[in-house]
Amino acid sequence: MIFKDRSYLRITEQEFVSLPVDILVQGIISLFLTMYGLMFISGEFKEIRATVDLETKSWETLRNIPSFYVFSHRGRALSPNYVPPLQKAILEEIDS
Repeated sequence: MIFKDRSYLRITEQEFVSLPVDILVQGIISLFLTMYGLMFISGEFKEIRATVDLETKSWETLRNIPSFYVFSHRGRALSPNYVPPLQKAILEEIDS
């Protein structure tokens, strides 16, 4: 809709001063409809309070993240006591 108005202004060689009234009214109505939908239709707002969840935890449990546990990483191969698995040893003998 606004593109038609802008092209009309270019054709008639008029200067663009402001948006047409119908577009402004549509924008304001859509703003109020969105605000109404957010306030009354979406439900109750809940507070985002991290302190409530964190009050019951100690510093030790804050750093404990089980999803980051990795037990079979390549760092163990750097240990002087590391013995490679049998399959790996067999493959290394074949390559030699």
